[in-house]
Amino acid sequence: MFSKMKIVTAAALSAASLLAALPAGAMPTAPMVKDVHVSADVSAIANPEAARYFARIAPDLEAAIEARLVDHLSADLGSRIVIDIDELALSDSFKTVTGIEDAVLAGKVVMTGDPAGVMGGSYQVSVSTRALIPAQDLGKSVVVSTRDEPVYYKALVESFAESVAAQVK
Repeated sequence: MFSKMKIVTAAALSAASLLAALPAGAMPTAPMVKDVHVSADVSAIANPEAARYFARIAPDLEAAIEARLVDHLSADLGSRIVIDIDELALSDSFKTVTGIEDAVLAGKVVMTGDPAGVMGGSYQVSVSTRALIPAQDLGKSVVVSTRDEPVYYKALVESFAESVAAQVK
């Protein structure tokens, strides 16, 4: 038992001495984000239900992303995350369960301006509530609410923000 402890301690000391020997600017750092900006134009609204949330999507999504990246935010340096919402569609549970319509939030994410070159590029994010509703067995009754846009809206924003934050961490 003591020999294992000595080996682990020696390895830890070796790693610590290697890190201490690195120049100050060479220490590994987490990617930083200085700005998150979300925009959407009217063409992103896919249905009347989504129109009720159009004015809120940008500030809600920015806040949700920033909340997940609180340890990666910097006013001075880092990447800029710019999101252009392509689609916002909301539906109720009945439409989603029956396959008539999904609640969807989709957009293009662009990361630029990272002086360290750690983050950059662009990618599409699309989240849907279809994954939130468990598959139903045949023969089972399904009880659904037809006014659950607020629940779906929140789930879409949270899921989209989590996807963006995962690219940074």
